[in-house]
Amino acid sequence: MLKATSAALGAALCIGLSACAADTTTRQPAVVTAAPAPGPAVQVNNATYAGRASLIRGTESDCVPQESPFGIRVNNGMADFRVGASNMGSQPIARDGSVNFTDAGFRVTGRFAPDGFSGMATRASCTFALGAGVR
Repeated sequence: MLKATSAALGAALCIGLSACAADTTTRQPAVVTAAPAPGPAVQVNNATYAGRASLIRGTESDCVPQESPFGIRVNNGMADFRVGASNMGSQPIARDGSVNFTDAGFRVTGRFAPDGFSGMATRASCTFALGAGVR
């Protein structure tokens, strides 16, 4: 009986090892990567920027006016956006020089660079390109 039990145990062990040996997948350790480094900081000095918004997408009848002057005043990391007589308020300038304004269906996104400001403005089906320099 001992021989039969030993044989059965040996067979079970052999089958168990075969099953383990059949698993050929290699388990790799998890790789943890650091978040990408932020882009370089953009120095945005206190200044007034003056530029034009120009229609780049939309119909002339829906998007009046097609061209419009605008201004941005920067003071201590905050930007005030004005187009015509409308002021879209103050928004903080991000480390990378980007800024966003939203007012009554009008959205402005852009970025400051050492030599000026560029961005896009959207309102309903109208899209405008923005470009401004230091005044």
